[in-house]
Amino acid sequence: MTLFFETISVFAEANYNFPPSFIVNTVVCLTMYRSIKHINFIRQQPCCISGQEDVQACHIRVLSDAGISLKPSDFVIPMSYEYHRMQHDIGEIRFYQKFGINPYDLSLYYAKISPCKKITMKHLDYLEERKKIYARLYQN
Repeated sequence: MTLFFETISVFAEANYNFPPSFIVNTVVCLTMYRSIKHINFIRQQPCCISGQEDVQACHIRVLSDAGISLKPSDFVIPMSYEYHRMQHDIGEIRFYQKFGINPYDLSLYYAKISPCKKITMKHLDYLEERKKIYARLYQN
């Protein structure tokens, strides 16, 4: 998996612009990660934007392992109902840009401190790589 990302990095440095769908559809994804323990942990955290206590676990769909009618892995970030609704209404990328968020950076942080034992180094590496790709594609 690392070799693929290094190859993409070389092309990116040569000013090749890959559409996000190319990267998502080409990457060999890990097995879907599901964990009610991690989801419940996220629901106990404050909203990543407002600091509100009553939150929902917000799945990251951009650059994810999701598909049509398929929920992405349970690498999630905590959001209040209002911000979660806004994220769906205006679209993920616009939402994250509006608030200056790299969702994979936040998800990686929460995965590292989660009490869930199912999260492995491969999962953390996956999130780290996605964080870099997201930053290169969507953040200036």
